[in-house]
Amino acid sequence: MHRQIILPVLAILLTGCGGESRTATAPVANGAKPTPGSYSEGGGLSRYYGEELYDKRIYVFGTKDMHNAFKASHAADVTKSKSYIGEGPNHETVVVQAEKDQPAMTERLLETFRKRYALQ
Repeated sequence: MHRQIILPVLAILLTGCGGESRTATAPVANGAKPTPGSYSEGGGLSRYYGEELYDKRIYVFGTKDMHNAFKASHAADVTKSKSYIGEGPNHETVVVQAEKDQPAMTERLLETFRKRYALQ
């Protein structure tokens, strides 16, 4: 009885509920730098990271819900974001999702962004 319940649940978890989704910009090899655009990775069992280039700003998201809401409206919630003027790879403003209950998320997003564009 338990085996009949555990196996389907395990199969769902192993296939990944979110997986990776990459559009426009994928990781690059041979030391070439990525270009800003629509990009996301993670979800499911790993931490989500997403970014969008819009109106000469790069928006960085730590949750898929906020990323999808932005893609639908092209408006970031100013009460849940921090702006870093000139911090992008081409001196763009970077707008990072910030949750007051999860301050470590903002630092993780900034670190991932800087590593992705070799800005450290």
